[in-house]
Amino acid sequence: MGPAESENHMDGAPLADNQEARQKLLAAVDGIADILTAQAATDEESGTLSATTVTALQDAGMFRLKLPASLGGAEADPATQIHVLEALSYANPAAGWCAMVGSTAVGLPGAFLPDATIAEIFPAGRIPRGAIVAMPIGKTEPVDGGYRLTGRWPFASGVRHSEWIAAGAMVTRDGTPERRMMIFPTASATLHDNWQVAGLKGTGSCDFFLTDDLFVLEAFTWDPACRGAAARRAAVLDRPSRIRRQRTCGLRPWSRQPRARFLYRTGSRQKARLYRQAVQPGGAAGRAAHARRRHHAAARRSRACNRIERCSLARGTGRRAPVPTVAGRIAGGPPPIAPTSHWIL
Repeated sequence: MGPAESENHMDGAPLADNQEARQKLLAAVDGIADILTAQAATDEESGTLSATTVTALQDAGMFRLKLPASLGGAEADPATQIHVLEALSYANPAAGWCAMVGSTAVGLPGAFLPDATIAEIFPAGRIPRGAIVAMPIGKTEPVDGGYRLTGRWPFASGVRHSEWIAAGAMVTRDGTPERRMMIFPTASATLHDNWQVAGLKGTGSCDFFLTDDLFVLEAFTWDPACRGAAARRAAVLDRPSRIRRQRTCGLRPWSRQPRARFLYRTGSRQKARLYRQAVQPGGAAGRAAHARRRHHAAARRSRACNRIERCSLARGTGRRAPVPTVAGRIAGGPPPIAPTSHWIL
């Protein structure tokens, strides 16, 4: 797919088949891979993506990866997004990261904003470049027709080549705080050059802030939790289908299982799966299995403590101590301990 075939305009036909869409997007990445690789060093030295890199990403359609098809986006499924971003990052890590952020920055407002606002952000069907910081750091004051917004947001990747910024803020209504996403032109913000880091310098993830209260129209805001209304346009970027399947099956989503989420992120996926089975409502079999595992783990700890105590006693009698446990080998041998001590392995 050449640049001419992937113009960032709304007249592009949606890619219906996932496999076909994935192959076309990956072919577009192959077409710009050499450019991205050649610009990688320049991007790192300058602390932001070069104009050549940004143009290559935009011409290849990488910034419309998550945009709804009704607005000319690829509306790629999550698996395709991962494949495409992986290929981009292999050629240029900073470009892959900024493509992920930039596609989200236009995909979210493209999915949830009203048509009149879309016409202003996407003039004549042109897809703009964006940056996004979803953390609700901004402070707002509700006023007639919109909000007064102020604050400072960190880690705004790609903000130096963006045209619009989507930022998270907190709004208080009737004493109840709620999150709100707001989008405004990049020219309204002041950039703070504080992205001096060891790696991924090319992302240009510096802070930005609003020196004065910025008035943001209600039509340029949306609820990130989508409470009370669904997306105005089809999109695959609101939440993973895995959570929907869990709710359909009566399972608790990851967001309500901090321990399982921690185990999964630290690589203990088997433990996370077993833990989730154990905490499901009414999961008697899962809880019984969990109890058995805890019993076996306690037995292993007890045997380990006994071995360590025997090692300590053997040292006192002058006999050769047996091989210590894994924890003892890592520490260079178990220290002298009393027979009543307990080790948590």
